[in-house]
Amino acid sequence: SMLYYIYVLSGPLKGIITPLLPNQYSLILHSKEHIENKIENEKLTLYIPCNKKEHEKIITIMLDEHNTKNNKYKIEDGLISKEISKELPLELDKPIYINNFPIFLISHKDDLSIT
Repeated sequence: SMLYYIYVLSGPLKGIITPLLPNQYSLILHSKEHIENKIENEKLTLYIPCNKKEHEKIITIMLDEHNTKNNKYKIEDGLISKEISKELPLELDKPIYINNFPIFLISHKDDLSIT
């Protein structure tokens, strides 16, 4: 099966690379240690700490097993309502920016150098 990697581009975990199988994931950016509404029993949830409350958001990521052209992401929830989006194409090896702020990158490679 095709393996993807997510690169965290901001916050305390910046530089972390995690392998992901093709699937749908909820990416939860949170600014506090403790998350009140933690989604129970949800193995496809990725919690990524961020430095500021206004960077908090929930992003759905869809990674296709067969065709990377089907990869998408969608901002489901966030403090800045104009960020909430429809589904957007998720290009590999390109940083995903929200409000000019790099959040993450998806790749098939685990050795990209992110500056």
